[in-house]
Amino acid sequence: MPRADSPLIDAGSPLDPSSGNPEACFQFDQLSVERQIGKCDIGAVERIELFSDGFESP
Repeated sequence: MPRADSPLIDAGSPLDPSSGNPEACFQFDQLSVERQIGKCDIGAVERIELFSDGFESP
């Protein structure tokens, strides 16, 4: 799993993963997490943010 400060985060292809274009990221990573359009991470797994603000809310 990439660390939060990794340069791999959101550095993948901006193409739609479901387009079938060979230059696009795979639609799902190796953990079956769907990759987002234009924001996929480079590597085998997609980093998942658990909290939108980076902090756990009560």
